[in-house]
Amino acid sequence: MTPRSRLIRDVALVAAAGFVAWGVALLWTAPAPIFSSDHAVPRVLELSLQDAERRITALGFRPRFAGTEQQPGVPAGRVVGQDPPPGVVLPPGSAVQLTTSGSRTPVLVPDVIGFAATQATRVLDAAGLAAATVDSVTDGADAPGVVIATRPAAGSPEDAGTTVGLVVSVGAGSRP
Repeated sequence: MTPRSRLIRDVALVAAAGFVAWGVALLWTAPAPIFSSDHAVPRVLELSLQDAERRITALGFRPRFAGTEQQPGVPAGRVVGQDPPPGVVLPPGSAVQLTTSGSRTPVLVPDVIGFAATQATRVLDAAGLAAATVDSVTDGADAPGVVIATRPAAGSPEDAGTTVGLVVSVGAGSRP
């Protein structure tokens, strides 16, 4: 064997020993298994419940329905909450709880005709509606400051938070 071939052999043996030592040190000090089946929980907020369940199941997690919650501006059946939150790494088979947006229950506009404007405003607030004076009318039959009509009309189904206009009497001979 020539000195050149011995040198190449020795360098190759030292390199191989160094590579093996590096691999053993990496496996010894690694905080988690190098080859893991754990996955991060995907973000499924604002998806339909069916789409969210499909994405979660595809990664090996178990979706669990946790109920509904009213969320203004979010269509019914969309995911509005998930636990654990997106990005958390979990082992396969872990449960992910999903909360969906509930359907809105309409609020019926209460009949406040004949009430003082301040009292009508409190009644509408208690019903979950907002009140606004939209018109004042000179009416000789009613006392000043009394509600004579609502817009929309009493008994109309509206979403919570809808503004109900009040038509208020300013009394006989007065000008708004």
